[in-house]
Amino acid sequence: MKTRYQHPQAHYVATTGASLSTVKRWQKSGVPLDDPDALAHWATTQKSLPLAMRERFAREAVPKNLIMDVDLAQGAAGALRRLEEAEATHFADYQDAIKADPPNPARIKAAREAWLKIGDSLRRYDLLVEQNRRDSGDLMPRAQVEQVVRAFTWYLRIAGQQACISLAGRLAAEANPAACNQLLTEVLWEQILTACAGLASHGQKEMEVPEWLVKAFSHDLNNVFSDVDQVIESRAATIRAGIDAIAGPGSAPKRRRRRETASK
Repeated sequence: MKTRYQHPQAHYVATTGASLSTVKRWQKSGVPLDDPDALAHWATTQKSLPLAMRERFAREAVPKNLIMDVDLAQGAAGALRRLEEAEATHFADYQDAIKADPPNPARIKAAREAWLKIGDSLRRYDLLVEQNRRDSGDLMPRAQVEQVVRAFTWYLRIAGQQACISLAGRLAAEANPAACNQLLTEVLWEQILTACAGLASHGQKEMEVPEWLVKAFSHDLNNVFSDVDQVIESRAATIRAGIDAIAGPGSAPKRRRRRETASK
């Protein structure tokens, strides 16, 4: 039975973007030009379609509830959050397309492709943001954090042992509890300061201890000492010189070159 069409051929030329000869060929083949769902299903079986039809199906594949919040934060973090919201919305639309009754293969295919595309974009952008945070020093791997904490506690333990040796005789000779308390307090802060200097002595290269992390460890020392940063750097230089002396004459230039390279 020959298909009866509801509109003149000029209407289908305007709505599909196809040429008049193509519309005539479609009508001769019985293409369901008046049934949007059937037409969309038919389009999935075609290798090539007019540009206007492809753009139309692409617009219809976008979830109707994909409404982005214009007040989201700008920059990399805001872009990542928008991608996350878009991925969740596209996935929900894909699930709705699968559960639709009757199913629309064209909608399912378009929704799946849109979800996979936004998911791939999200994955690649997430990797770029993470690498950017690593490069800027805003993100540290767990192994690196553990290494820094272990180094700090090691320096604090060594400094504490040296303090105990020097304090033993002084405390034994001191009968005033208040004086003992004052002496212990001063030594405690000194040892924390020395442990921070130990971290700073590694520089950016050998153990990758960022300067901002050393400042975080030493922040509260500003309430006890003046010019904390300068004191730490001075003690760090002393520690480095001691390590170089133990390691041998060739180690100091190498360490200095590594620190200079890391600071560039």
